[in-house]
This record gives sequence, structure tokens and C-alpha cells, in this order.
Amino acid sequence: MLVSLYTTRVLLKALGIDDYGIFNVVGGLIVMITFIKEGLTGAGRRYIMAELATGDVKSQQLMYTNVVISHLILCGIILFLGETIGLWFFSNYLNIPDGRFNAAMWVYQLSLVSSLVMIMLSPFNAVIVSEEKMSAYAYFSIVDAVLKLAIVWVVMAVNADKLIVYACLVVGVNVVDYLMYYIYCRRKFELCRIVHINGTMQLRELFGYMGWTVLGLGANVTSRQGVTMLVNIYFNVAVNAAIGISNMIISAAQQFVSNFQMAFAPQLTKNYIAGNYEEVNSLVSRASRYSSFLVLVMLIPISVVISDLLEIWLGEYPQYTEEFCILTLICIYFDAMSNPLTTVITADKNIRVYQVFIACVYLMDFLISWCVLVMGALPYYVIVVRGLLSIVGMLVRLKMIKQKVAGFSARRWLKAIIGRGMIIIALCLPLMLVKNLNESGGNVWIRFVEMGAVSVIWIAGLIWAIGMNKREREFVVTKVRNMIKG
Repeated sequence: MLVSLYTTRVLLKALGIDDYGIFNVVGGLIVMITFIKEGLTGAGRRYIMAELATGDVKSQQLMYTNVVISHLILCGIILFLGETIGLWFFSNYLNIPDGRFNAAMWVYQLSLVSSLVMIMLSPFNAVIVSEEKMSAYAYFSIVDAVLKLAIVWVVMAVNADKLIVYACLVVGVNVVDYLMYYIYCRRKFELCRIVHINGTMQLRELFGYMGWTVLGLGANVTSRQGVTMLVNIYFNVAVNAAIGISNMIISAAQQFVSNFQMAFAPQLTKNYIAGNYEEVNSLVSRASRYSSFLVLVMLIPISVVISDLLEIWLGEYPQYTEEFCILTLICIYFDAMSNPLTTVITADKNIRVYQVFIACVYLMDFLISWCVLVMGALPYYVIVVRGLLSIVGMLVRLKMIKQKVAGFSARRWLKAIIGRGMIIIALCLPLMLVKNLNESGGNVWIRFVEMGAVSVIWIAGLIWAIGMNKREREFVVTKVRNMIKG
């Protein structure tokens, strides 16, 4: 997470605000495909887990083969759309600074290549998570972060067009990631073998499930990238740079939370498939609550020191960056609580109704944001719209999971997760008053360390006292004692 944040600082310095904004709006295709990749990983994981629980090696290899084939088909569809509709929109509607169209075109085409590589990475990701080899996943993530930092230093050293060079190197990093996953999975897991398929029934079922998954995720990423392009049309690439900076902070935070939630995902899926609803209820409540705590530990301190953080981190930064960062973190807070609910809902084969509804919510996000910008609102109001719709999506997920999981109580979930969370947030408001009083002068580093430390201690104390129950506090104390004893 820290490496990713530092990478953003160096990248912004290497590219400059305008080129960074171009990469964010044009290369945003990578961000879109990253979301789709996570969804495809979940779709492949759901079926691979079912085979691991009930099938033999031959049936597992057959399912793996079907997962790979379905991803290849999806790559073909994305390549076709990217070189037709996507290219048309890029050429006719994006607001690219004079003299940078050729560089932007390079970024677009290279981003498309990166996206295809990332999609084909998803089957290996699904296998690693299904087998619960989280240590390997963590090592690969660290290598990926270090490589992305390394290529930024390369960009700073070259004399060629830095935007094009950076886009080329991003493709190289994605290829290295693919090779790491491929070699590891081929050597470690017997199921990662392509076998002959006798029929297409299983492939049709899998592709149908993935199709509905891509509908929801595609609507999500299309809405997000569409809103980014709307901001580009109504404002300029400097505002897109502000979005890009906030996205880097948010991506680091999301990755941190996602890695934590990934530990719960296999157990949630397996217990739901096995019909162990009592265990599902317990797991989904704990996963949602712990995820909300993780986000609060980042949200509150960052909100308190955001101006000092950006000044230390970036020096000069675009207008509206502070607002984009804080508002997007609030959106993540609600999304993080909802993600365990989504894991349970999508563990069922029948996800059509859920994905259609989610697609409609994301379409509303785009349309309402468009209306807000047409009425002359400031650019960060599009994040306010997203946050409100995140709450709507969370409430609908609660209703759906109540229908699928016996014994689940939406009222109890809201009281345990939202109720405690709102109390903790309310008790953090005095920090904002202290921040305003302390912002008038003094050394930025001293102010940042003081307020950051106070904020972290304050939110950690509130989570300990209000967020956790007695048994959880005793568990943490026991773990810490054992660690101290060695």
C-alpha cells in the first residue's frame, strides 16, 4: 500500500499534471478491466470451489479448462468493442490537449493490450484464492507493486515521450505478472491443465454465470469511466489528474481491504454451497464489521490530515484533490461493508436478478452525475452521487441475502455494523475541530505527525471500546501476548 502511494508521487512528478490526467482518462481502461478481473476471479472461484469440494481431479481440470475458454471468448469481445466503439468515442469526444493526441492513442492501444493480459490472469487468481494460498497471492502483489515503482524511475530517466514509455512499461509489468501466476499454478496445482471437452453444457452454464457477472461489473466500470470522461468534457485534464490521484489512494486502500476480505471469501462460498447457513451468518457479520473498521482506520486519519498529506506526498497537487479523496473513501466505507454480502449472493448460481438490479443502479449513477454536471455543479459532486447509490445498493443486498440465507436478520446486521460505525464516526468529529484550530501555522511535517498519530490512536481506541465485543478483545489480547512471548 505504501509503495503504491509513493509510486503515485513519483509518477505525477515524472509525467506532469496534464500527461497524468491523459493517462487517467485514456488509460482508465486498465482501471475498468481491473474491476472486471476481480469479478471474473470471483466467478471462476465459485465454480472451482464447488469442484474442489465435490469433484475429482478430472472434473476439476475440466472446469478449469472451461474457465480459461470463457475468458478467451471475453477477451475477443473486449478487443472487438475496444477497436470499434471505444476507438470511435476516443477519437471524437475526449478532450485531449493540443499536440498530445498521438501519445494518447498509444496509451489507449497499449491499455487495451494490458487489459487483455489482466483478464487472462483471472483463472490463475481464482485457483490461488480457491486453494486458499494467500501467502503466494501476497508475494505476487508485493512484486507487482515493486515493479510498478521501478518502471516509474525508468520513466524519469528516459528522454523519450514519457507518457508512451510508461504505457509500454505497464504492459511489460502485466506480462511479468501473468508469467508469475502461470508458472506457479502450473507447478503447484494439478487442476491447472487444459483437457479435451466432450460437451458444452458446463461451458454454457459457466459463461451464463460470467455473462451476468460481467453485466453488473461492466455497468460499474463503464459508469465510473463514463463519469470520468464526463468530468473531462465539462472541465479539463487537470481535474482528471485530481481524480487520478484520488484513485491511486483509493486503489491502495481498496486493495488492502480486498486482500483482507479474500480470506473470508472461500469460507463464505463453501459454507453457502454446503448449506451451513448458521456459519454463513456469523462469517458475513464479522467480515462486514472488520472491513468497516479497516476503512475507518484509514478514512478518519486521512480526512484529518489530507491537506498536509497531499502537500508532503505530492508538493503541488490539482484543485479538488482533497474533496475527491475524502468522498471516495466514504464510498469505499459503504462498499467494504457490502462486499461480504455480495460474496454470499453470488455464491448462488442464480444471480440474474441481482446483476440486473446492480447494472440499473450504476446506470443511474452515470445519468444522475451527468445531470448534476449539466446543472453546473462542482466536479466532486459526482462522488456524492456515487456514495448515495452505494447506500441504496447495500440496502438491496441486505434484502436479497435475507431471502437466500435462513436466519439472517437485516436489522441485526444494520445495528451491529452501521449503528456502531455511526457512533464511532460521530465521536471522531472533535478531531476535525482540532484540525481546523491546528491548521493555521507551524511546520507541515510536525502538524502531519501530531494529527496523524492522534487520529490513529483515537479511532483505534473507539474501535476497541465500541466496535469490538468482549470475546474479540480477549482474543486480540491473547494473540498479542503470544507474539510478545515469541
